[in-house]
Amino acid sequence: MNIIEQADAFAAIKKARAHLVVRHPFFGCLSLGLELEESTVTQTLATDGTFIFYNVDFVLGLSLKELASVIAHEVLHVAMKHHLRRGTRDPKKWNIAADYAINGILVKSGLFNLPDGGLFDAKYDNWGAEKIYADLPDSEEDEPDGPGGQPGQGNDDTEGEGDGAGSGPAGKPEPVGEVWDAKTKEGKALSPSEVADVERQIDSGVQEAARAEKSIGQGSSDVTDGILKGLAKIDLPWHEILK
Repeated sequence: MNIIEQADAFAAIKKARAHLVVRHPFFGCLSLGLELEESTVTQTLATDGTFIFYNVDFVLGLSLKELASVIAHEVLHVAMKHHLRRGTRDPKKWNIAADYAINGILVKSGLFNLPDGGLFDAKYDNWGAEKIYADLPDSEEDEPDGPGGQPGQGNDDTEGEGDGAGSGPAGKPEPVGEVWDAKTKEGKALSPSEVADVERQIDSGVQEAARAEKSIGQGSSDVTDGILKGLAKIDLPWHEILK
């Protein structure tokens, strides 16, 4: 990797983010609230709710729309608070469950092109990450590689023609973007009060992004409305609610 590749990747991810701001303001506005940081820990993109970490080689291998789609994927991790909801669950298996929950939304919208081989199963339509996690076999815990909760994958640029996770060569599905646990600046786990503060900030940001999209009159408000309804009824297992 050289300086030119690093600069090209940074320019590409900024261009993809601008693409979202113009075409899908809800996702674009939320993405602007996340800082960009190059990383060799993730093999794709990752977020901890504060940063979007990106792998230079991965970014350079994507089309504009694929990259914008993966950024939208990361934004949904944050909007759905997946970086705050893992608890004691296995990080890798939680990432897989969260990806299934998110990719179903993106695929159904028909507006995004995730890279080939992404995690998608129509079975999990409208399922929350916790419910998907409970349904996944334990053997998934060791698949795929990645840091999970430890901070540090259609080639078409026309709108409305997304084919979701693509139809590339057969193979084991892989996450196209990771979610890592939220941490303090010192790298420690958030306290309950800090989690509550972050949740309020996310709720405020989501509502503001939805209003921005409606005021601009551009984007996918039907998709946004569905996301907001889904956020309002995130299903938690009864034992977690009691806890």
